[in-house]
Amino acid sequence: MQNTFVNFCFFVINVFIMLPVATYLSPLIFSDPSLKGSTLLTELWAQLPDILILIAALVFGDFIGYWRHRLEHSKVFWPFHLIHHSDTCMTWFSLERIHPFNRLTTYAIDSLLLTLIGLPFWAIFANFTFRYFYGLLIHANLPWTYGKLGLIFVSPVMHRWHHALDKNAINVNFASVFSFYDRLFKTFYSPEHQCSKTGAFNDTPNNFLSQLGYPFKVFFKYVRKMSSTYLFNEPGNTQ
Repeated sequence: MQNTFVNFCFFVINVFIMLPVATYLSPLIFSDPSLKGSTLLTELWAQLPDILILIAALVFGDFIGYWRHRLEHSKVFWPFHLIHHSDTCMTWFSLERIHPFNRLTTYAIDSLLLTLIGLPFWAIFANFTFRYFYGLLIHANLPWTYGKLGLIFVSPVMHRWHHALDKNAINVNFASVFSFYDRLFKTFYSPEHQCSKTGAFNDTPNNFLSQLGYPFKVFFKYVRKMSSTYLFNEPGNTQ
């Protein structure tokens, strides 16, 4: 029940605060001529059928999402992304447990890079829409592996291993739609059975306000540590 309540709180703040922010940023990203792809790329997309443009948006979108997701597991961004991994009772609603800063960087990075390769706005919007609903599916507590289709698409079982409390499943399965990216970049790990436990190895609080402030607490703790190390002499080291 506590997990569901925390997910709901993040859902509310992301819908009523971060969505308007993203709506405000959209014209700045999609209308700025300096962010447009080259004329050659723009003309190339214009010559293709809409269905091929849509497929390209999904393939490129998941490629960008794969590497952005790996960035989120880096030391700098992990305190924010850790919030998403803290759900110990993962369901489809776990997708909504994303720190607002993480939500903003996801939107900014993905939309900016897709705009730079010249994709039209409608295709970028379709990519975000598809990835959102597909994200609900792969976070669901379902025993689906997709069989042979699992060679191409991320299944709920595969993504659940990304959230697993298992030493063998650390930093694996970063793709959201196409599993072949993880196979290609050697980050694929998906036994046929479901993982038994999900959550984060880090000791994180499990209430909304504490989780909202946790990444900033870690950041300021790091700043204080760096300040004491490089700006001030430690006792016994005075010159």
